[in-house]
Amino acid sequence: MFTLRRLSVLLVLLVVAVPGWAAENDRYLPNSSEGIITINIKQLLGSAVLKEGVEQAKLLVNAIPDVKKVLDDIGLDPFNDLKRIVVAGAGEQQALILIDGKFNVTKLEAKADALAKEQKDHVKVIMEGTSKIYETDNPQGGQKMYVTVVNDQTIVASTSKDFVVEVLDKKAGKKKGELNKDLQELLSKTDPMQTLSLALLTASMAKQGGQAKDFADKVKNITGGFAVTDMVKMDLVLAVKDIQDTKPIAEVIKEGLNQGKAFVGLMAAQQKELTPLVDLIEGIKVTTSGTAVVVKGEVTKEQIEKAKKKQ
Repeated sequence: MFTLRRLSVLLVLLVVAVPGWAAENDRYLPNSSEGIITINIKQLLGSAVLKEGVEQAKLLVNAIPDVKKVLDDIGLDPFNDLKRIVVAGAGEQQALILIDGKFNVTKLEAKADALAKEQKDHVKVIMEGTSKIYETDNPQGGQKMYVTVVNDQTIVASTSKDFVVEVLDKKAGKKKGELNKDLQELLSKTDPMQTLSLALLTASMAKQGGQAKDFADKVKNITGGFAVTDMVKMDLVLAVKDIQDTKPIAEVIKEGLNQGKAFVGLMAAQQKELTPLVDLIEGIKVTTSGTAVVVKGEVTKEQIEKAKKKQ
């Protein structure tokens, strides 16, 4: 049976288990990475916008015995011990999740080992040298997930066992970590103060055909992200290959935003908590500069406070 306790352990290992770039761990990301999203968990949880929500989440965690027990057993405080989550995409539907934080390796592995004994049909321990990889299935079917605790600062997970083995090979010095130079250049442009940052090379999208190929044929890369403090700011830059395509792409984005605004507006009429999202979309500006399409938007502190009063 796929129990709540098992789900809780996997949640801790995978999610609660991405930002300035942390050079000490970028070597663990797949060398074939084509896009990276970084979520600054520490900054997000400490933001004024989410202060009330975080306090409510703490109360909720403490109110659910199974979840609280799992967190106690593995020695993890998700609200203080997590630093950032990095998702690196490489190839079709393949990604590596890297979680930075403060972890108790002994307790984590002991809990996962116990889970593997209790749920033999769903969790398996695979030895890779002296390191353990935990293979978990999907209760709804689909791809398996592979997880390993790299050290007391890093956990990685992926649907690709090869990606996890690559991490362990890099840890052991058997393989060198080296990202694509174009991707490294994009990462150097990300803002360390952003809550979520994005660096994406679009070349691989061409393999998908259709609209994805059309997009990749015209756009070289995308960088930018969101900053959440006492307000929310968005800043994205699409690097276009040919200057003649810059304005048409900007118009397509504007059209999409107009459609999104109408849809979210209808939802916000029923769910007042979505009002800040409406404000964000309405405040988004799309401009062009040479071969760049720039997308910016923000929700001010005043707009957020106004939305809270309507709830």
